[in-house]
Amino acid sequence: MKVQRTLLAIAVFALVATLAPIAHADTIIYSFSGTNTAPGGDGLAVAFQFTSGTFLTATPPPFGGTALVAAQLDSCTNCLDSLDVPAIVFHPNNVVGDTIDFNDVNNVGSVFSFSFGAFGTPGTYISSAPFNPGTLTVTKVPEPETIAFLMLGLFAVAGSQVAKKPQLFKSI
Repeated sequence: MKVQRTLLAIAVFALVATLAPIAHADTIIYSFSGTNTAPGGDGLAVAFQFTSGTFLTATPPPFGGTALVAAQLDSCTNCLDSLDVPAIVFHPNNVVGDTIDFNDVNNVGSVFSFSFGAFGTPGTYISSAPFNPGTLTVTKVPEPETIAFLMLGLFAVAGSQVAKKPQLFKSI
């Protein structure tokens, strides 16, 4: 019986290893909402969601960063809708922290500043004075294969426990 379970476990492992797709990167979701109320702002509520295959952690060159037009975002509230001018620019490791430049529908720019490393670590981050108030949530969603392997492992463990103690099902 023990040899059969071992052979079955090896067969299942070999099958999973053969059929497993090539691993994909995790999904990173940046969800943001804020208000353009710092000096020079126009008071608009602004928000966006952006999905990336990687964390936005590269140190940008001076005045660089990850610039995105509204069409590249999953959703955007009061974004500048232009094909040439970015609605959002992520600046990791800027002088004051990780910052987001937001161009709103009135083409008024606003800056939101978060702690260093915010773009590269899941969590919720707050921007406040002297910058515009806002909240950024960074979420890491595991690749589907990771979840599938976890479920397969749980089923294998449950199956081996049932095989060891068949008397549990005699009363059913």
